[in-house]
Amino acid sequence: MPFKKLIYKLKAFLYAALAGLQFNLVGQLGGNEILAVADSFSLNSWKKLYHDIPDIKKINIAYFTFFLFQLLSDIINHSESHNYIRGWAAIIMAIITLNFLSKILLKSFDSIIFYFIGGTLYLIVFKPQPDYSIGDIGESMGTFKFWLVPILNNLVLIISWFIMGKSKRSGSLVSGLLIFYGLFCMAFDARSNGVFFIITGLIFLFKDQLINYSRQKAIVLLVVFFAAFQGLYVIYVKEAMSGKIGGEHSKEQLRRVNYSYNPLYLLFTGRTELFVAMVAIEDKPIFGFGSWAPDPTGKYLVMVLEMQDEDQQIASLLKSDANPLIIPAHSIIMGAWLDGGIGAFLSIMFILILFLKRCFYLLSSKDIIHSKYFPILIFFMLNAFWTFLFSPLPHIKDSLPIMIAFVLVMHQKVKDQKYIQPNNKM
Repeated sequence: MPFKKLIYKLKAFLYAALAGLQFNLVGQLGGNEILAVADSFSLNSWKKLYHDIPDIKKINIAYFTFFLFQLLSDIINHSESHNYIRGWAAIIMAIITLNFLSKILLKSFDSIIFYFIGGTLYLIVFKPQPDYSIGDIGESMGTFKFWLVPILNNLVLIISWFIMGKSKRSGSLVSGLLIFYGLFCMAFDARSNGVFFIITGLIFLFKDQLINYSRQKAIVLLVVFFAAFQGLYVIYVKEAMSGKIGGEHSKEQLRRVNYSYNPLYLLFTGRTELFVAMVAIEDKPIFGFGSWAPDPTGKYLVMVLEMQDEDQQIASLLKSDANPLIIPAHSIIMGAWLDGGIGAFLSIMFILILFLKRCFYLLSSKDIIHSKYFPILIFFMLNAFWTFLFSPLPHIKDSLPIMIAFVLVMHQKVKDQKYIQPNNKM
């Protein structure tokens, strides 16, 4: 292994492994973010990155536009200094970490596996506690979903990569592994993660159908998929309510929607923060509420608690000078709009649309769908889309950079015809 590539692999490993080292500098700054900052002082390396991967420059411009709208919103709303400093830092770190990881993957694409290994070590050694947002108050989730599942995700993706690297004829084995693991997650209350892996396994199983697909074939496949999904969802509801799978959290949500067999109702009760954020946006649609969208009266938190049948007194108990309330968006898209206004929302939407366009381009590439990186691509596409919709805004610097970097670098390599099919390597 060339020494330079070994260095890039080590950087990927350290970036993931050092996430557990937290420093109180500008809010919480991780050891991995410090590593990325230390590697980002060369303007020439940024110029070269923009030349090699023009999409990175486009996304950085979008983030910078987000930053300008956030700055304007904070001025108009007279945001508190500790809020706008953290808000600005999150956007800046999103740029720095995306560039850092993109440079690593551009030079050594299989560094993604060392990133997974480092992430697994981080979870095992530091064992971080679940980080609940305001809207998650009252939930009681074990370490399975927030600690063991991320570890297993990394291991399953590594194993899939290794199996496909040994033999391209192992597709059925990989599909079975992904689907089985997805069902396992759903049985133990990690629903969204389970769905991601089941869909990843199914797409991988029928990957040959992705090439030269027609509109008619795509419509038929979508109809079959949604019919199968609805059938599996009905089975899931019955089994969860009988206590055979899932936990009390799942039962409570299903009771809240009166055992509805409409998955959209379950999504509504599980992600009430998203819909409350939409209500809040109607109050300040142009410039938003400023960084960390303050909720001084607890108005929007009370809405969430009402929808979740929780005690509304929780809002008054939580409110203090040391712990001010924020509008519980729990969505990058809606969070950007709440914090920075409609301009920030459009900036984030540009990033999401560009990301999805590159994903769909790769899904039609024969080289990619037969490569050992294909399961990772599908999982990242699904996970990133869900993250944009249903994860807090700080995820632009936490979980999104590796997924965006992976897709954009892979797209550029395919576009530049640098993908070497015979050896199944990049």
